[in-house]
Amino acid sequence: MKAIIFILLTFFYAPGKGLAQEANLAEALNLAQQRALNKIKMVPSQHVPSLEAPSEKEKKEVTKILRLPLEQRKMSLRRYGPRAFFVLKEFVYSPRLPMPIRWKALTSLARGYPHRSLPTVLWALKSPVWFLKNAGLISMEIIDPKRSLKWAGFFLNNPSLVLRTAAVDLIKRQKGHQYKSALLEKLKAPDSFYHGQSLWIRAHIVSALTELCEPGEEQLFLALLKDADKRLHPYALYALEKLKQQVAQNANP
Repeated sequence: MKAIIFILLTFFYAPGKGLAQEANLAEALNLAQQRALNKIKMVPSQHVPSLEAPSEKEKKEVTKILRLPLEQRKMSLRRYGPRAFFVLKEFVYSPRLPMPIRWKALTSLARGYPHRSLPTVLWALKSPVWFLKNAGLISMEIIDPKRSLKWAGFFLNNPSLVLRTAAVDLIKRQKGHQYKSALLEKLKAPDSFYHGQSLWIRAHIVSALTELCEPGEEQLFLALLKDADKRLHPYALYALEKLKQQVAQNANP
């Protein structure tokens, strides 16, 4: 640009040139400036590499890591370094990737980067895709157990049986006593049966109720011993034994 201006100045300001040449000089300078700006505009922004965008090599490396067993996966991702965050995040948002990769990417993101991954986890929880909601629920439990409990209560009425079951299990792990009445309702709810047959979620519900049971609830578990679904019976027996011990302890503090 400077060279162009120098040549123009040399030519137009040579001895003997008049005002007409000065006007032509201004026009020529404007033209030269405009051409320089046009060259800058012609560089497409998408060709500028992003510092966050993972390379194909990084994607292949992290994909191999995600196929490892959990403990090896966690260790390998720690060794991989901070670039793993960007690869895992891209995997979560990539609809063309298979479910296991996206699932493991999100849960790995939560384990390795709990605070930075929160927006992505919230996005997954609000996604229409059931397995992203499921992985999001697990991830939120890693990041914020109390907050995950609220999401679990919300998902008890989700159409996905797998997601409802995951919600029940989380309530059990987090000892969500505030959802005991909701669990009792789901135990008898139509979506806990299929053509009159008890679904597996009912066994998970009774298992959770066993964890949350309190003295005075013996009749509930006695009634469950008569349920047609025999998978419920061991949990009911365990609850009755647990309640018997609690009553004895309260009688002899």
